[in-house]
Amino acid sequence: MKIQVVNEVNKDFVVEALRSIAELITYGDQHDSAFFEFFMEKQVMGEFVRILKISRSMTVSLQLLQTMSIMIQNLKNEHAICCSGG
Repeated sequence: MKIQVVNEVNKDFVVEALRSIAELITYGDQHDSAFFEFFMEKQVMGEFVRILKISRSMTVSLQLLQTMSIMIQNLKNEHAICCSGG
């Protein structure tokens, strides 16, 4: 399902999805590289940018910032860090 708009109705769903993505990517970096490979294959970073552009919710913007911060701080694999913009 591709989010077309972020508003008051679905912002909680989007925030929770972003939290889950950060957890999965961090777990995958440390335990199973398939998670990170899937993340790159699906161009999730581009989706983060797209969600930021269509969101009018400060809550979602802050969660995106926190998600990126968690990922950059916790990724240990050098390839993952390079590819995620860290």
